[in-house]
Amino acid sequence: MNLNLRNYKVAEVDKGKGFAKVIFDVSWGEAWKNSINCDGVYIFGKYKDKNGLWKHINLLLKSDEVFNYEDQSPGSFSVGEGGVAADMGIWVPDTNKGFFLFRTKDEGDVSLTGVTFQWDISEFEEDIENVEIKVFGLEMVYIPEEKHYVGDPLGTEGPTNCL
Repeated sequence: MNLNLRNYKVAEVDKGKGFAKVIFDVSWGEAWKNSINCDGVYIFGKYKDKNGLWKHINLLLKSDEVFNYEDQSPGSFSVGEGGVAADMGIWVPDTNKGFFLFRTKDEGDVSLTGVTFQWDISEFEEDIENVEIKVFGLEMVYIPEEKHYVGDPLGTEGPTNCL
């Protein structure tokens, strides 16, 4: 609730290794994780090319395993700093187009500074130091792949005020 992404910038460029670090701050309210699932934010970036078109930022690395509620931050990715940083995790799916930032335990508001991801610039031909970027996010809930009832965990025997 009330997702806010701000202060995003390209902070470090290593053309020899083909990456640039993107750093930003993020906050949202009422984040949670329970024994079944969790909420979080799917974060992705865009850059404006020399023709004025916005294109996806491709991430350099991905997480090694399927989503498992544990922090799987690839090298040089970081959940940043803030009061809840120790309870946060990153998971990058195979698409390398964005990542899921989520609580690994507990609940409450999230406010993090210095969240970092690596941009794959190996085929980038423009002057990266002057490129305009934006970071976007969508609040989401991770629901495991298994049989379940939508709405009430008690199914048809649950209260009538559920979906």
